[in-house]
Amino acid sequence: ACGMWSGRERGHHITYLELLAVHHTISTFSERLQGRSILLWEDNQAVQHILTNRTTRSPAMMRLLRQPSLVRRRANLIVQAIK
Repeated sequence: ACGMWSGRERGHHITYLELLAVHHTISTFSERLQGRSILLWEDNQAVQHILTNRTTRSPAMMRLLRQPSLVRRRANLIVQAIK
């Protein structure tokens, strides 16, 4: 997938933007992913931590985590680090 961040999105921290990319991807392919596990290779350690532990101190990122596409995938999302 590729694209540009909107002017409003460009003002966010890179961790938020990478989490937003995960959200957009899961939302876009939600029908194809139904009933499947997702292995996510993530190079951003903060995003790895947020997705694995399902928590962050950032209110904006918590709103993303609570989005239906990520909430439904909670049990089926496996996050691996890229080294």
